Amino acid sequence: MAVAAPLSATIIGFDDLDGSGNQAIPNGYAGLNWNNFYTYDATNDPAHLSPSGYDFSVISPNNVAFNGGANPVTVSSNTIFNLNSVYLHSVWRDGLQVQVIGFRAGVPVPGDGQTFTLNASATTPSLITLDYVGVDSVQFIPSGGTQYGPASTGTTL
Repeated sequence: MAVAAPLSATIIGFDDLDGSGNQAIPNGYAGLNWNNFYTYDATNDPAHLSPSGYDFSVISPNNVAFNGGANPVTVSSNTIFNLNSVYLHSVWRDGLQVQVIGFRAGVPVPGDGQTFTLNASATTPSLITLDYVGVDSVQFIPSGGTQYGPASTGTTL
């Protein structure tokens, strides 16, 4: 997963963080708060998780962000921000459904509940256009799909 930095069109690539898979993205990274996000070095694959969607999820060398425990994740800020787009890729499932909801002061913004289908077998990540303007949090909720590869059955994105 890669997201645009607040007030900028820069891609957050997570490459300056520990990519062991055990390091949570710290709050304040790129000016945002990260709930249940971790980083993994998908290029060098330190945990030998191939075959998986990690093989095809890299936007910038080397790290990707993923949802810990295959649970929902939230990116937020104490100030409003825009999230125009995000690259997403499933790690362990083909047909993984990801619902994306933007919030302002706890209230869903227009476009609430967009759902996207991702495949671990896809050879490139999907560029998802959200056009969330003036939000203070965005939640990603994965579910469903069928297992790809032997390593895991979780709904990791």
